[in-house]
Amino acid sequence: MGEPAAQALPIRRHVAPNITAVLANHVVVRSEPSLFQLYFFNAEPPIVIDGDSDDVKMAAAAMTHVDAHCVSRVVIPPHVMPGLIKALQTNFENHKSTVAAMTQTKSAGEKKK
Repeated sequence: MGEPAAQALPIRRHVAPNITAVLANHVVVRSEPSLFQLYFFNAEPPIVIDGDSDDVKMAAAAMTHVDAHCVSRVVIPPHVMPGLIKALQTNFENHKSTVAAMTQTKSAGEKKK
């Protein structure tokens, strides 16, 4: 008798209630031979609003950096990357189409007024 045939089983995804969403507006990807590391950061530029406009300009000119705090690091094996890239591309294209349709609908409504 031969070995049993490999069977692909569906994945049932679960998200625990304690998993929180965080804003990541800066991403760094590192690749190594056996894995990819995705670092997600939240970079919050300092707010300079106190004082007149000259004070604001001087404070902005004196800034040397913006702090970015790592909010998550995800390690991905290379065989998963093509699916991740495809999913990101597909979702981004869908997002652009949706935003474009919403923009067209909004501007068409404003023209009727």
